[in-house]
Amino acid sequence: MPFAYFAEAELDDGSRVALDLEEHGWADKELLARTVRWSLIPRTGLPLVVVNIPPGGKPVFKSRVYGTLNGPEVPFRCYATGFHLHGRTFWTWVLPNGSIEVGDDPSLADLQFAEMRKR
Repeated sequence: MPFAYFAEAELDDGSRVALDLEEHGWADKELLARTVRWSLIPRTGLPLVVVNIPPGGKPVFKSRVYGTLNGPEVPFRCYATGFHLHGRTFWTWVLPNGSIEVGDDPSLADLQFAEMRKR
């Protein structure tokens, strides 16, 4: 299941760098240290997500798959972006239906997955 997003890092000099989140090495420490705005650019119909990175913050990205390839459910993936600062991580989640949720975990994804299992 390929990622539905690629990333764009806007650097402190105003330049922008496109990053393929599925490629090894996208999380270059020097590049991330200079990032002031981090965007998830959709490859599909999902929403654009832009996070401003505060001074000293480090952009972060992760995805989480719900469901299994062997079970009756069709798996889906949630995406999260945000930043890490002073030992804390601040997440913004995107669900497959385009909903946005802010927090440590995407609680709406659990509800969406439970609904899907009932069908």
